Amino acid sequence: TELNAIRPGSGTQDRIADKLIKIWTNSGQEVWCLLHLEIQGYDDPQFAERMHEYFYRIRDKFHVPVTALVIYTNSNPAHQPKAYHYNFVGTELIYRFNTFHLAEQTPESLRASRNAFGFALEIALTDLNVGGGKLRDQELYRRKKEIFRAYMESGLEKQKLRKLFDFMKAYTPFRNSDLELTFEQDLQSFSN
Repeated sequence: TELNAIRPGSGTQDRIADKLIKIWTNSGQEVWCLLHLEIQGYDDPQFAERMHEYFYRIRDKFHVPVTALVIYTNSNPAHQPKAYHYNFVGTELIYRFNTFHLAEQTPESLRASRNAFGFALEIALTDLNVGGGKLRDQELYRRKKEIFRAYMESGLEKQKLRKLFDFMKAYTPFRNSDLELTFEQDLQSFSN
């Protein structure tokens, strides 16, 4: 709701979620800042400009340091801007923002983080890597079972594990709905 207030018209039906998050540092120094987090998975020619617009509206409203992070979940580097450039009659602006490219990661590096967010990114990467084709469901089934085993061994709380598995089910559905039931049964046998 904060971003909808900052950028009127951003609450369109096709917008799933934008987040404005308050974060704290681990250095012991008390700092109040905001993290603007965007997850972008499709080509949007106005994306970099929108990132800049969010930045200046957030700064104007809250008057605190702001940083931005874009997590790109698409595999096309041509559609992953890292900055917004504006230049008109001698006036120039360059707004750079932090980016994380999911397609450049490996399942091992994401799993090594040993945190729920890294695990969620691994699920998204699995969907990106499996793609389409005849073997999609079979490969996805194999990878989801492998991920499930690793998460069970990770020591995460049961509540976080359940949320990850709900995310996995929603984010990487099988085309053959019968496999969903078989996979759920497999999950039950692992967790017992």
